[in-house]
Amino acid sequence: MLEAVWDETGANLLYVWKLPRSEPASTQHADFVRGLCFTVSEAGGVLLCAGCSSGNIQVFSVAPGPVIRPTVTLSGQHSRPITCLGSSYQSRRGAWADDLGSELVSCDDQGRLCVWQIKDEQSLQCVAAAEAGQPCCSVAVRRGFVVAARVDGCVQLYGMKDARLRSELVVAGRWLSAMDIHPVKDLVATAAEDCTLGVWALPMCGQKASCLLSVCKYNERLTGAAFCGQGADSVAAVAYDVEALNVWNF
Repeated sequence: MLEAVWDETGANLLYVWKLPRSEPASTQHADFVRGLCFTVSEAGGVLLCAGCSSGNIQVFSVAPGPVIRPTVTLSGQHSRPITCLGSSYQSRRGAWADDLGSELVSCDDQGRLCVWQIKDEQSLQCVAAAEAGQPCCSVAVRRGFVVAARVDGCVQLYGMKDARLRSELVVAGRWLSAMDIHPVKDLVATAAEDCTLGVWALPMCGQKASCLLSVCKYNERLTGAAFCGQGADSVAAVAYDVEALNVWNF
């Protein structure tokens, strides 16, 4: 299994990394990479993190050029395959914000959620963990909270410092397949296998949880959702085995 890094046009291959074989080899699945995330360290370096089927997380430094090289492998916190990774840097799409921090959040197939603090490209420490819950299909960071999309249809907010559950939104009646967080506003978009797409205001900073958009695409199994357009004030969704890209304003 390979991890490939391309430029923003998708035309030029910048870096290729081959996933090492897990030891001992799994009898349940082949080795794979799942979950990619950019973050920043307290030292100011940009890092690319990749989740592995072994439960390890491979960290790469990204220098101008770009020059990408592996620096450290995080292990010991996840015994099952990684499902997704997130950070405030990723959630803000690389833009500066007052809540920008040096952290990484990881989730695995057993629902375990870990918060890592990043001093530099070699020093990443797990500072909090949550055990309970279904696996996450997506995770983000916003204003000191971890925003986790559980596959059972719930979006949960955890405290960054203690990984304690603070709030929960039930956003779908069936398997949740995707979540995206707005780069500026405290909103998330969710897509689910019950054919529904939703945009939700998160309960933080005095704001109450509310549904801003709810759409049902009949007979289409939604697999992805993302904020897009000028000001990210539109939301797009794709469905399994459907060529069309649907976009809504909200």
